[in-house]
Amino acid sequence: GGRDAVRHRRSGYHSFRTAVLEEWITDGPCSYQIQFVPRDGDVPRAIGIGAVTPQAEVNCEIGWCAGTLGWAGAWGLCVEGRDLDGTRHGHRALDDGTAVAFGAVGAPVTTTLWGHGASHAQGTTEVFHVRIDATLRTLSIRRQLSPHGASAIDMKARGCVMGTGTALWWSAPISMQLGHTGAGVGPGIGADRPPLALAVAMKYAGDVCSIGPRSTDDI
Repeated sequence: GGRDAVRHRRSGYHSFRTAVLEEWITDGPCSYQIQFVPRDGDVPRAIGIGAVTPQAEVNCEIGWCAGTLGWAGAWGLCVEGRDLDGTRHGHRALDDGTAVAFGAVGAPVTTTLWGHGASHAQGTTEVFHVRIDATLRTLSIRRQLSPHGASAIDMKARGCVMGTGTALWWSAPISMQLGHTGAGVGPGIGADRPPLALAVAMKYAGDVCSIGPRSTDDI
């Protein structure tokens, strides 16, 4: 069944807070469908999706979000639009000049999943397909798209795929290799290959993230 995470509705200081799903993946892949729903449509877009190990110091600092600042044991995507009118009191996880990061330990890596409009877009409902593989040590994220009249040929040329039995299009995946302390990639979980869990982050009061399981055969 589905599970919801909600940013505290009375929070007056806008900063990312991360929730970790109590479901540790020790072997093989696990897929989720995630939907972010902003409480207020006037806020900038703000989304965090990642994978963490039990050693990750989640929420150890204000604005903690996987994929930013090289947090150990955490990898992920952070989308943080700019507050263009400057009226919201808060804390940024990304530099002012960065709206999207897909990163790990070390400098965040910018992705073009949203193109150049990410920093200016207001928050809207966003749906993602997330796949975490504890054996291959990979994180892969697709975003549900609204083609706005684009042809199937155009969508496929961009690496997009259509969901099985639906008319929904999904972006080409962004993927990364998750670090580990041992040599090589193979089966088995130990001190050098800790289990992984899904992490989601929300920034504005009342934002909701709904998490549901998704069959790996759907897309």
